[in-house]
Amino acid sequence: MPSGPLPWCTAHDYTDPGKPKIAWNDERARADLVDVLVRDALNLLGRLPEQELGEAAANAVGLLALVAGQDVEPADDSDSRDGRWQIARRTVYDRTVSTVDPEARHIHKNRTRHQEGYRAHVAFEPETGLFTDVALTAGSGAGNHEATVARDLLAEEELPVTVLGDSAYGTGDRREHLQAQCHDPVLKSPPPKPAVPGGFTADDFTVDTEQGQVTCPTGHTVPLGRTQANGARQAQFKKLCATCPLKDRCTRSKTGRNFAVHARYDLLKAARDQAATSQDWQAEYRRWRPPVERAIAWLVAKGNRRVPYRGVIENDTWLHHRAAALNLRRLLNLSPRPLAPPARLRHRVRRHLRPLVRETRREPGDRRRPRRPRQRRTRPRTRHRDGPVGAAAAGRPTTPGCADWSRPRSTPAGRRRCATPSPS
Repeated sequence: MPSGPLPWCTAHDYTDPGKPKIAWNDERARADLVDVLVRDALNLLGRLPEQELGEAAANAVGLLALVAGQDVEPADDSDSRDGRWQIARRTVYDRTVSTVDPEARHIHKNRTRHQEGYRAHVAFEPETGLFTDVALTAGSGAGNHEATVARDLLAEEELPVTVLGDSAYGTGDRREHLQAQCHDPVLKSPPPKPAVPGGFTADDFTVDTEQGQVTCPTGHTVPLGRTQANGARQAQFKKLCATCPLKDRCTRSKTGRNFAVHARYDLLKAARDQAATSQDWQAEYRRWRPPVERAIAWLVAKGNRRVPYRGVIENDTWLHHRAAALNLRRLLNLSPRPLAPPARLRHRVRRHLRPLVRETRREPGDRRRPRRPRQRRTRPRTRHRDGPVGAAAAGRPTTPGCADWSRPRSTPAGRRRCATPSPS
């Protein structure tokens, strides 16, 4: 790789770690900066020496090519050959959002809340307050969806259980899988959204999957179309909507309403009806939902909503360790027997580990004798400044029959003698 400044990279002083010095409130200046930065990246990629690159250099080159091309497109007045670029009015699939952590992705919790990072999935036992399994995945992708990861979290459950979850886990495929495993799904169903604010929803239509027909709120009935690749079917009310008096509450399309029927429509419709009408279902959901939310609060407390490492593997290991630590704390709180204070436990662990550390640090040819462990005293130790006789003369009580450790003035420093009380 060539060293020093490159003559074909002139958009910015790349030795300066700061941002380019432009008027950031000027839209035209920002567009020009994007154009010249993309040109510099393409010029560098096109002039790389033809030689074998190491793993780190190859990853850096691949990341540069990805970032330089994923968010731009040829300028509006460009013929795609003059090398002028602008920010694309789209978002590519599986977009890389960080050059520092290339595995981080966009996460959309809902329409208004979005962030960059990873997704954490947990399986929790609300009766005992213990995490049974956790997983951390990338933030986007069909394989990282909540319903897909839930299948792995419940794979080791041998007996039927009641599965509680929010609407992200309540897909038709997951409900069908839980019922096949004899589990009881208590999963929140997302309410159907109207095509027009305040208008009709999917529950206002009558769908007969056996007969293959759909009836709209006005009373028009149309047959379902053929099954698509994803298993869904459509009912088209195009011409019937032209003279319908309720069209403004049904659709905004000029050609009429297209009603899509999910492949698991009957299963999802039954789940919505149960959540809306069954008091037992509602009572069970309200009972166990707060402990689950409390467990999530334990997991993300003290700034742990932010991951401490880069990459999926490192952060997944960290998440498992944190869940194990929370389980240990929970078990200590549930234990009926009083345990030793943490300071004593820490002292015992250190005392037992120190000899092991010294043995592992010793060289193979080292003949140094190991330090003798310090012996603990087994005899009671009491001191009197004036000795036992002086203590008795001064009126202070002494303990007859017990040895008293003292150091008179005539005794050399560092030596002790045993003096017994004189008989009275």
